[in-house]
Amino acid sequence: MRSGGRTGTSVCGIGWFSSAVGVTTAWPGPPVASGYDSSAYRGIAAWKGGTVTDETLDQLGAALSDLHRVLRRRAVLRTGRAALPDAQVEVLRLVQRQPGISVREAAERMGTAANTVSTLVGELTTAGLLHRNRDPADRRTVRLELTELACERIVAYGQHRRELLAAALADLDPADRERLRAAVPALSRLAEHAAELP
Repeated sequence: MRSGGRTGTSVCGIGWFSSAVGVTTAWPGPPVASGYDSSAYRGIAAWKGGTVTDETLDQLGAALSDLHRVLRRRAVLRTGRAALPDAQVEVLRLVQRQPGISVREAAERMGTAANTVSTLVGELTTAGLLHRNRDPADRRTVRLELTELACERIVAYGQHRRELLAAALADLDPADRERLRAAVPALSRLAEHAAELP
């Protein structure tokens, strides 16, 4: 049994992944709230000397959201299956990244209540997409693993998504493709840092 505390490679063997518009304003800092930790915003305060373009932030967020939504919708259509709810997909992606993760650990990573995750896990188990195994070291703890069916669906979805993304990239000019290729590591780090924000 693998510990949920360690990131491992799943049996699937693949990885997943306004305010005044156009006006440049000084970053005002995070919203004021009791007990709010502003340390997470130090990096953006240093960006371009403490100046942020609201339009750029809006465009970046919209572009990433639109790309994710379009790729997911089109890839799901190609699989010929009904789309899973976003919350269930989040659980599956988490289990894929951390095979053997417990329900409690999954709830902590997702920032939601353990009973909510338990419900999602129950639905995914009923659908044949998750295995629930008792931890031999602590029988009270349930560890989660993807089923073979889940892996098959993930592999098919991933293949469709790659094909769609490759086709869209082929329509761009070489300079744009190179800019996007070079931006991949930074976007991955951006996602990691965003996941750590309060």
